[in-house]
Order: sequence, then structure tokens, then C-alpha cells
Amino acid sequence: MRNLYKYIFIGSIYFFSTQIFAVPSAGILQRLTQTNGSVVYAIQKGDEWNNWMETHDGYTIKKNPNGNWYYYLPKKMLAGKVKNKAILANQPPPPYLKKGIREKPKTHPIRFIPKKKKKSIWQKKATGFEGNVLFILADFSNKRGSTTETSWSNFIKENIADYYHKVSYSNVTLKPAKETFGTQNNGVIGWVTIGNYHPNTKGDLGTANEIITKNAIIAANPFINYASYDKNHDGFVDSRELAIVVIVAGYESSYSDYSPGVWGHAYYLAYPPVVDNVIVGAYKNGFGYAQFGEIHQSKLSDRHQATMGIMVHELGHLIFDFPDLYDIDGSSKGIGAYGVMGFGSWGAKKNDNYAGETPVFPSAWIQYYYGWANGKGDSFQNITAVSSPNANNHNTVLHYSTTNPNQYFLLQNRQDQGYDRGLERYLGANFKGGLLIYHIDESQFDNSNDTRRLVDVEEANGSDLSFPPYSSDKHFWRQGNAVTFNNDSHPNSKLNNGDPSGVNINSISRSMENMSVNLESSTQWLEPVIDLILN
Repeated sequence: MRNLYKYIFIGSIYFFSTQIFAVPSAGILQRLTQTNGSVVYAIQKGDEWNNWMETHDGYTIKKNPNGNWYYYLPKKMLAGKVKNKAILANQPPPPYLKKGIREKPKTHPIRFIPKKKKKSIWQKKATGFEGNVLFILADFSNKRGSTTETSWSNFIKENIADYYHKVSYSNVTLKPAKETFGTQNNGVIGWVTIGNYHPNTKGDLGTANEIITKNAIIAANPFINYASYDKNHDGFVDSRELAIVVIVAGYESSYSDYSPGVWGHAYYLAYPPVVDNVIVGAYKNGFGYAQFGEIHQSKLSDRHQATMGIMVHELGHLIFDFPDLYDIDGSSKGIGAYGVMGFGSWGAKKNDNYAGETPVFPSAWIQYYYGWANGKGDSFQNITAVSSPNANNHNTVLHYSTTNPNQYFLLQNRQDQGYDRGLERYLGANFKGGLLIYHIDESQFDNSNDTRRLVDVEEANGSDLSFPPYSSDKHFWRQGNAVTFNNDSHPNSKLNNGDPSGVNINSISRSMENMSVNLESSTQWLEPVIDLILN
């Protein structure tokens, strides 16, 4: 027992040195009602750490304790000659107020820095994985759950399992955990009541969210043998042995401002419980749990059970340690909608009812980094669409080395089919698609540095995901759009310090399920040497 508490203490140290990983806002237009009945239409922006509301025409608004929404006025403006210091958001904005002004973003907690190994902070992962998923449905005396055990079990054995099986090209198998609650062994325990009052943390995550998870783990204990999942017998149940997802009665705050709510996230417990003589929920080989709200709702006619996108996004953090690839400081859109770890988690095809029903494929970097696509490139290649029925892990992503071992380019064929139909929410139905070209800089941890992102989309039309439109069919490389990417093109293939990379991509075919592209590089001979260094 002494050793167990030693590990708990270690976990509490990590509590101050890591970042909560979450899901970005769904970007749903919401109908907000003032106390006098007036209506304001607004869109929630940001993530669990930095979030705010903007009117549909781009002005930041804040909710005061009196229940009304007001335009946000910076302190400098309040200290000046502004006469009206409180202007209701249902009124026209004052002429001196500019769009896009918001409070200074909070600084994310300092994240845990993995030890450097060789010349890259990122080390490629093993390809195959088989894991177990447990959903714990947690409610409160003042907020009961309204969805069913069966509806959540269907997500595990059908939606989530199907998504990861397909995007990994059969390298990942997820199964429901074995438990004895209700319908046995369907991976769902609950509803279990864990307290009198819902803490309603919304976009201000903290200790209260950890208490929810800790109490849920303990409440579920009579129905599951946690120790049976400690496969390596180290005294911990880590997320690759059993992925614990706590579904909290009430609303998902990344979808709307309804109360009470929590914002979907993945994290771990500073003081995890010891149940069945093992520690559950700690930081061990990754995060300890995921949590999100039960219901998505932005207006009275829109109430529905949480959609799949937030689930596969949070499980990406929890099981695979995927980083967020949207921009956590909100200064850009990161990879935009072009990956499930960006805004693509909220994907929807034309006939879907709700955002998140059809999350898009992971970006090329995740498929390459986890070995789901081998990314081999040479002087001429065919590249199959990631979601094609004919796709496999050999020809959906092309890897292209540069003179810098931490920087390289990846090509990925994206078409309007399979899970990538979720891009229809952003690009429209029957979008043309084509190749996405990504500049990878593995000296970075995320996409918060706009001058050198971990995963940067090279938009074929020379735009930037920092500015509207954040997703466009013109971002794809194809005949009729852009077919040459080299040192002199716009955008170009230079390294982040401005030096030439030696990469020359040309003769890109028209957009189709099987595209062809010519790869030329003065560094072709370096590729086996670099692969040896990195591996």
C-alpha cells in the first residue's frame, strides 16, 4: 500500500506540469435569450481552456451575473471616453467597438515534456492495438441522466469501434469492457448517482471535474473488476489497458451554453482512487480518463444525445496520446477541419442531423506517426483516397524527407466518401477534394506557434487557416487548382527557417480516388539515412 501512495504523490506532481486535452467548440449558432425575452444569436469559440461567445457578426459578448449578455469592452476602452459601459448584446454594437476583440487568452498549464530521444521528440508508435472501453454514466440528485445504457453501448460496439478500425486500416480493435451492470459486458455502467449537485463547470475545468471522475470510478467498482485490466501487473490500470470515459448527466459545453454542463476533455486524477487493489485514473502511460456531457443542445428543437465526434476525439487523446491539432491559443484554426483532432471532430455529411455524426479521418501525420500508413515515397507514386474501399496502409499517405530530420512533408488523398463525407459540413456536398500537403515540424508539440506548427496545412490556393475561409475546396492540390509545390511556389516547400528543403512535387493529377503525383527531391539519397536516425 505504501508503494501505491508513492505513485499517487508522483501523479500529483504531474498535475502541475501537464495540459488538459479537450475538444474545440462545435461552432454551432445558438439562440441566447435575455431576461426581457430579447434574442441574441451567437457562436461559441475556443476550447475548454480559452472559450468565449461571439455574435453571428463577430462581436465578443459576455454573460453578466444578472443573466444578460453584453458586448465585451476592453479595459482600455472602459478607461477612456466610453459613456455606456454596459451595452446589451441584443442592441446594435457601438460604433467604436471592433469585431474580434476578446479577453487575453489564458496561458495553458505547462505541459509535460517527453524526454528527447535521438533527434526527434516524437517517436513512431507500434501499429497494432487492441483495447477495451468503459463508459460510466454519472448523474446527480439534482440532474438525472436522460439517455439509455443501450444507446451508449451501441456507440462503443458500432460507431467507435468502426471508426478506429477503418481509419487505422484494421490496426486498431476496440471492444466493450466486461462488467455486470444491466446488460452485462456491453461496456456501460450506469446511471450511477455520484452526488447531490451537478458542479456545472462548463468551460472552466478544474478539481470539480476530477471529483466527478473519481466518484464515478468508485461508484462503478461493484460492477467491474478493475484489477483484471492491469495486464502488466504494475499496480495501475492505464488507458491502453482500459479506457475510462465518464459521461456526465446534463449538457456538453463545447456544443452550447446550456446548463448544467461540462466541457469534453481528457486528463488524469491528481489523487486517483485505489479500487480492487489497483490505481485507476492516474497519469500512467498517458492520460487517465475522458469526460464529456451527455446532451448536445443549442436550441429547443436541437436536443439530442452527444454525437460520435467528441467520443473519437477524446479517445484519441486517451488511448493514443494524440495531441490537439487545432490551435489551442485561438490565434488560428490549426489544421482546420482536415482531421479528427481539429475541427473535423464536428464533421457532418449533408444528410446528418447534427454536427459530429460523421467525424472526418485523422490527418496524414497521425496515420503516418502511428504506422497506420507507411508513407513511403519515391520519384513517382499513386496515392489512394484515405476513405476508399480500396485503400490500405501502404498508399494513402506519402512521406517526403527534407534536409532537416525534424521536418518533412506528407501527402494525403481526401475525397468525398466514407468518413471524409464529414467534410461536407465545411466544404459543401460533392466537394472535389484532392491532395492535402502537410508540413510537419516534429520539434514542436502542437499548433500554437503560427510560424512553425507541428502539423501545418499547405493550402493550394495560398491562403492561411488563420483567416476565413478556414476550410475551402480550393485548399486541395489537383489539376485545375494547383499542381506544383516547390521552393518557388506559393505556398512553398521551404523549411521553417526559410532554407530550401529540396522538395519538388509536381504533375499532380486530377482529383480522383487514385491520384498520381511526381516527387522530385535533391535529398532522395538522405531518406534511408534519416529513417535510420529517427528509428
